Amino acid sequence: LDRLKKDYKSVLQIPDHRNVVKVIDADIIPGGPPFIVFEFVDGFDVGEMIDDKAITLEDALALARHVVSGLVHLHEHGVFHCDIKPRNLLWTGRGTKIIDFNVSVGAKDEERRGGGSRRYLPPDLDLDIVPSASDLVDRDVYALGLTLYEAVTGRYPWNTQVPPPGQSANDPREISGHSDIAPEFVEVILKAIAPQRAERFATARDFLAALANVSATRRAPQAVVAPWKPTNVDARGGQSTTNPPNTNPYVSHLLTVYSQSKRSNAGTRGLDAISEQTSVETALDRDL
Repeated sequence: LDRLKKDYKSVLQIPDHRNVVKVIDADIIPGGPPFIVFEFVDGFDVGEMIDDKAITLEDALALARHVVSGLVHLHEHGVFHCDIKPRNLLWTGRGTKIIDFNVSVGAKDEERRGGGSRRYLPPDLDLDIVPSASDLVDRDVYALGLTLYEAVTGRYPWNTQVPPPGQSANDPREISGHSDIAPEFVEVILKAIAPQRAERFATARDFLAALANVSATRRAPQAVVAPWKPTNVDARGGQSTTNPPNTNPYVSHLLTVYSQSKRSNAGTRGLDAISEQTSVETALDRDL
C-alpha cells in the first residue's frame, strides 16, 4: 500500500499532455481497494482496430509518433508506464492517448518492478532483478515498437507467445501485401524491437527523432522503363531490319546479361533496360 501511495502521488503530479490520459484522482478507500479516476476519453481501442485491419500505414506512423511523444513526457517526469500495448491505447480524433496506469511505477520507487504483459517485454530483460530507470525506459520503448509492428502488419512478429531471445523480427515487407513499405520506415520499426538492447533506441526521445525523419510510409513507385528493343547495326552504322542467319539478338543480350566473361558483365546485377523490367527484388537485394 505504501508503494501504491507513492506511485499514485507520482501519477497525480504528471502535467497534462495531449497523448496521455489525465489522472483526476488516485487513492485507497479506507479498508477497501485502491482506485484511480481518469478523464473520460471517447476513442477506439487500438487493439480492436488492428484486429479489424482498420489502421493504414499512415495511421500507424501517426499513432507511433503520438505514443512516443507521450512516453517522452512521462519519462521526463519520472513515470514509467510498464504496460504499453495496443489495448492500452485509444485512437481519438485528436491523436492517440496512453491509458491504464495500473502497473506504472515512479523513478523514486525502490521496488519499481512493475507488472505488464510478457508478450511486450524485451527478450533480454532480467526479471529477477530490480530494474533501473533505463531498464524501464527500454520496456516502454520496446513495447511501443512491437505495437507499431502489429499496427503496420496486423500480426505479431514471431510465431510465439512472447519475444524469443536473440531472434530478429521478420521483415514486414516479406508479409503479403506489405512489400512497398518505405525502407526507412521498416528500419525504424525493426530497430525498436531488435533482440539486443544495445541495438534498440536508448530513449523515447531517440525513437521520436527517428520517427520524425520518416518522410513517407510507402516506397516511391519506380519509374517506368521503355520496353527494350533489340537492334542490329549494319556495316555503315545504320539499323538493319534483318538479322544474320542463325542469330537472335535477344539471346545474345541474355548471354551478356548473365555472363561473367571478360568481355562484359555490365548486366549481371540487372541494371540495364530489359533487366529493370524483369528483375524481382529479394530480401538479399534490400540487405545489400
